[in-house]
Order: sequence, then C-alpha cells, then structure tokens
Amino acid sequence: MNIAFIRSVKKGYGGRAYADMVCAALSRTCSIEQVAVSPEEKESVYKTAPHILGRLREFQKEKAYDIIIRDLDSCFFLNRGPVKTVAVVHHIDYSFAPILVRLASVFFVPLILKNLRTVDAIIVVSKYWQRYFEKRGHTNARLIYNGFDIPARSFTSQEIKKFKVKIPEIVEGAI
Repeated sequence: MNIAFIRSVKKGYGGRAYADMVCAALSRTCSIEQVAVSPEEKESVYKTAPHILGRLREFQKEKAYDIIIRDLDSCFFLNRGPVKTVAVVHHIDYSFAPILVRLASVFFVPLILKNLRTVDAIIVVSKYWQRYFEKRGHTNARLIYNGFDIPARSFTSQEIKKFKVKIPEIVEGAI
C-alpha cells in the first residue's frame, strides 16, 4: 500500500512530531512518503503561500498513492477518487499567524471545513475536536490521541489549576 503524508508547514510543532510518529508506525507495513509542500528556504509566509498553494494544486492530481494523509492546511485542495483521503486535525486556530494570514483565514477556513465533508476520515487528537466535528454532522471523525512521553509531560496540580483558569471552556470541552 502506498501512502503519502502531506504537510503544509515544516516547523517542528506538535503536528510535525505527530506526523513523524504516524509515518514511522505506518512504515513498518506500508510504503509511506512524507511530502512537505512548503519551500526549503526559511522565508515569510507571505512569500511562500503562492508556492504552497501551487504545490497543493499540483498534488491534487496525484494518483500514485492509495491513501493520502493531510494536515488541516493542506486540505485546501483535495484529491479525488480512487485515492482515499485522511485529514489530521490538531486544532483550527490562526490567532498565532501573521496578520494577513489571520485575515485570509476568514475565507480559507470555511473552504477547508467544506472540503473536510468529502474526506474519507478525519483524525482528531482530542475529544473537544471530535465533538466539534460530530456536532457539525461529520460521522467520520476518529479520535487518536497524540503519543508522547508521559514522564516528560507531567504537570503539577498547581499548573493544571492555573491552565484551567486561563482557558476554562477548552479544558471543559476536552475532558
């Protein structure tokens, strides 16, 4: 089975670590290729956005894979059958992005969410996002938690209380 995992960003955030773990696990039984659609040069998002969109548009026609796994941003353009498409959603939030990306997200997020209606599966990493998609009529949202080293991520009860006070609605929805 041939699988491609498309990433629209190359930074080493949690999504990148998740993609690496997924690819490592799948490589034991499948042929998998990680495809980074962002350019190798470290440039601003304003300069790289046309390149990324162009690569996603090109990859939309790709039929050499049985399954294409995509991060959220790469769901801007999707492949059509017979290729199966799986979207991996960690969160939907562009508040951390540069101002023009935040403004553009008003237009591209609804398009991506519309595209998610046609994927074969949506993989989410928390109950919050599973419920988010289920409330919007998605019957194909599957919860697969991030794998991580628990001792390296342990928090004191004081740190947990502080976090819950900071973001109560997200914590309440996730538990």
